[in-house]
Amino acid sequence: HDGTSSSWSAPEVSFPQHYHHNEIHNNITINNHNNRIEVMERVLFHLHSRACNFSLAWTSTRTRKLLEHLLLVIAICCFGALFLLHRSFVNQQLSNICLYRLP
Repeated sequence: HDGTSSSWSAPEVSFPQHYHHNEIHNNITINNHNNRIEVMERVLFHLHSRACNFSLAWTSTRTRKLLEHLLLVIAICCFGALFLLHRSFVNQQLSNICLYRLP
């Protein structure tokens, strides 16, 4: 065989995975991040559970009802303030921008 035949093909060579270490590192980083989030969720849930148990044990139904209504009123007032501030400042600035662009 003289080597001029077109049926010859080069042997397959497997190249090393250069990014294999980086992929492992990224997976470990993601897993560590997920583990930290799970630990933080467990800690926050434990604190929430302790706070709820404390409030149930040391306060009366009337006090909890008063506190819940007070928090509801505060939340409604904060939402109203946010709405008014948005209407006063953001909408006013947007309308001024639109007026400047008119020919």
